[in-house]
Amino acid sequence: MNKSSFKDFFTNKIATPFKKILKQGISPKKLGIAFTIGIVYGIIPIPGISTWLCLGTGLLLSVNKPTMLFANYLATPIQIITIIPFYKLGETIANVKFSGLIMEEIINGNFLIVLEEPVKILSIFLFGVIAWAIFCIPLGGLAYLIFKYIFKIVLTNKVISKQ
Repeated sequence: MNKSSFKDFFTNKIATPFKKILKQGISPKKLGIAFTIGIVYGIIPIPGISTWLCLGTGLLLSVNKPTMLFANYLATPIQIITIIPFYKLGETIANVKFSGLIMEEIINGNFLIVLEEPVKILSIFLFGVIAWAIFCIPLGGLAYLIFKYIFKIVLTNKVISKQ
């Protein structure tokens, strides 16, 4: 990816949508909540579930869904990086050891292993989610305070002008 195409990507896919979110007139508190939920759900170690969690939470709590989904998609690279460590931490917490072959099959995209070893796969996911929850509960609280503060500064100082 050359410098120009990266700049276009960043402008069109990240900066412009972020500016649109900030111009909606949402309070820093609500932006902080939505962004935090999106980030926290975005790193859950079960691929494909984070969007549904965001939508469900958005409907239940009346939180800004586009902001949540935007943050969720920004967190996708973090999810990819942390998925195996969450599974390994879950194994440690539960004091169990799953076959490396199963993990290798999942990493390589052989999802048919789910049909062959469903209890082991569900256990791996469960222990990964337990590790994620232990990690994300304090992280979510801290992230909320940070995002709320950042959004308050940005919106108060009119860093993003309303057009």
